[in-house]
Amino acid sequence: MKKIFTLMALAFVAMSSSAKEEVALPTPWEGNNVVLEGSTYTIPGGYKGAGTVLGDNDDKTAYDYVWIKYTGASGSPNFVVVYNEWKSTQSWGEEFQTTLTPIPDGDGMVGIKLDKETVMKYGSAKEGGVGVGDVYAKHVQQIQLQSASADAKVTVVGIYFGTKAEYVADGADLPMRPAEGEALTIWEGTTVFDGWGIKTDYDAKYFDVAEVGDIIRCYITDASSPNPVFKYGGTWTDFPQLLGSKKITATYFEGTITDEEALANLKKAGFSLQGVGFTLTKVELIAHETPKEYEAEGKALTFSADGNILSTEFAGYSDDAKVVFVTTVTGAEGYVGWGNGAITSIGGAVPVANYNVTGEGANEVVFTLKELKEALDAPGFYKDEATGENVPTDSGLNWNCWGFDDKCTSTRTSVTIYEVVGFSGEGYVPATGISEIQAEKAQGAAIFNLAGQQVSKAQKGIYIQNGKKYIAR
Repeated sequence: MKKIFTLMALAFVAMSSSAKEEVALPTPWEGNNVVLEGSTYTIPGGYKGAGTVLGDNDDKTAYDYVWIKYTGASGSPNFVVVYNEWKSTQSWGEEFQTTLTPIPDGDGMVGIKLDKETVMKYGSAKEGGVGVGDVYAKHVQQIQLQSASADAKVTVVGIYFGTKAEYVADGADLPMRPAEGEALTIWEGTTVFDGWGIKTDYDAKYFDVAEVGDIIRCYITDASSPNPVFKYGGTWTDFPQLLGSKKITATYFEGTITDEEALANLKKAGFSLQGVGFTLTKVELIAHETPKEYEAEGKALTFSADGNILSTEFAGYSDDAKVVFVTTVTGAEGYVGWGNGAITSIGGAVPVANYNVTGEGANEVVFTLKELKEALDAPGFYKDEATGENVPTDSGLNWNCWGFDDKCTSTRTSVTIYEVVGFSGEGYVPATGISEIQAEKAQGAAIFNLAGQQVSKAQKGIYIQNGKKYIAR
């Protein structure tokens, strides 16, 4: 009972530590003619206002946001956080940092993300002649309401410090990071991309929760040779960190956030989408899963006489097996992709997984066996569009290259498959070495473990019978 009570107490403390904290109503500043009636403020112009003094160095690093819920706003009041940098009797007086956000007219809620990273100048400690200290959020001084216009008005429902999750639960329109492999919907609707003049922008706020390795996936219909392009921040500049990893299937195209530069750009300005030949129905941010560990050496897949790879080459491998295709490209950048051996163009009847290639030289494209099966509709790795049936690929799987304006050609260099470390599924043959010994058991003979002790039956692991070693699975 004592242990259960302790656990309950700890849970209560944990919940209490993250509970949002309400702030007292700001007090009108003396001589500023701010009128407070109940919880309604009428604030004259000239940066007049009211404030709640929290303390010279009130530590709010436990919280992510401070926000205000309000009704009846008019005249453009502002919601303000003041960080105290250093209060002293120095000749230049007080120094402080302010952050503000406008309060839109009507009813609603706005918040300010607390600065928990920027180092403030503090005290007399200096490095290289510059004052240093700890983060701003350890020194929140005041919460204020201000106005630069005449007779702004707002009724305060409440002002709170809290975590991002509490802010969202209170009604904030902010994205939360999805679980591994799950998706956050950025946009949903119908946009027909039937000309290069069509371009849509996606808000940077959705990428505040993004990480390197996450995928931006765009679902499409009515695709005829889709040619999408990711742009940076609504500009005409290509987004190379997404373009270089772009993949196209019959139902979606996607790009992976490849590095910190790409992530920083997305968090700063979002991205734009432009293209032709498809109808867009949804855009998602998919949280990357924990990277799998693969074999150090893989199995080289064999090309058939006509240059294709038979689906039997993939037998015994898990869906998570990694396939690495290396192709040497000549000419302009374009797409490479899997298709049935008879396919001759992107617009053919056979589903094809297309990946962007950057142009001249060796291009390495990596995907999983599951992606290949989905693109070509497993189990036969080919779907007959006329009948809708999965059929064997008599001509094998072909890797093709399509360039913009037909200027891209490619030479297939190698295809290698790497299994996930630890996988030993039925039919799987490792690329190198011997992973297990499988022999026919002798019947009736005594069974011993490795310590020389006789056992009644074979246990999981290695055992000895008739002087020979066997493995029981």
